[in-house]
Amino acid sequence: MNISKLKFAFKRDGIIGFFNVLIGKFGFKFRFHTALDKRKLWLVDYLFSVCNSEVISGHFKGMKLMKKSNWDKKIYKYNPDLSSKIVGIYEQEVQNKIVELQKTNKKKYFINFGAGEGYFALGVLHLGLFEQTIAYEISDESRDIMIENSKANKLDQKLSIKHAVNSNFLQDIIDTVKREEDIFILADIEGEEFKIFSDYNLDKLKKSNLIIEFHRHHIVEENKKFEEKLSKYFNVSILSTGNRSFSDISLLKELNDDDRWLIASENRPYLMNWFVCTPK
Repeated sequence: MNISKLKFAFKRDGIIGFFNVLIGKFGFKFRFHTALDKRKLWLVDYLFSVCNSEVISGHFKGMKLMKKSNWDKKIYKYNPDLSSKIVGIYEQEVQNKIVELQKTNKKKYFINFGAGEGYFALGVLHLGLFEQTIAYEISDESRDIMIENSKANKLDQKLSIKHAVNSNFLQDIIDTVKREEDIFILADIEGEEFKIFSDYNLDKLKKSNLIIEFHRHHIVEENKKFEEKLSKYFNVSILSTGNRSFSDISLLKELNDDDRWLIASENRPYLMNWFVCTPK
């Protein structure tokens, strides 16, 4: 057991932090809420109330969003990242990059691996960027929420929902897509990217656009190998979580600084990176 993590958690969050790390080491999906956790959940409730459950800024402005999520359900009643989603700043760098790439290399089909409750799968349809979304999501509950969100936005006819993605996904969608060069993939599959993006699939997709949320492998060499594999078939650049601006969001101006920056939190364990892959 890593004693340094227990010590750090105790210094940061006191006895609650200590026990949260300890029970996590034993594999339990449970945690005691700190004052910070409670504040984040309060902000979700507050924002959904004042925003009338509609995204209030950014590319997905006006999209309706259920105050429901399944990720970390055993820890929170819903994920605190719903605050950044309803405000419109969730993964802002990814939103901007999708819009940018669609302007220069427009694709018809948005394929979303690990679509969750449909924030991106539906957001890009709401914005009119793609003709259709094919969403892969392993969780039954998340798929149900995605369906609710799609119906609330009258986008259910443009959305196809499938279960867990595997390395044969191209065969699964080829009847719909017809041509791989019409595909734009956004992947957030918690490390499964190492398996899904085989050389065979990457070669087939080399005229497509890919954005892959990168979850670091515990073997450092594997991370380098994965990036090198992508670079064989694509021009590869890296996106990282950047700054957020609240100056143009009027509903947030009356909140204090602490609350505004808690809203920006996406509840991540470390600074997230994405591989952006475009045709050579």
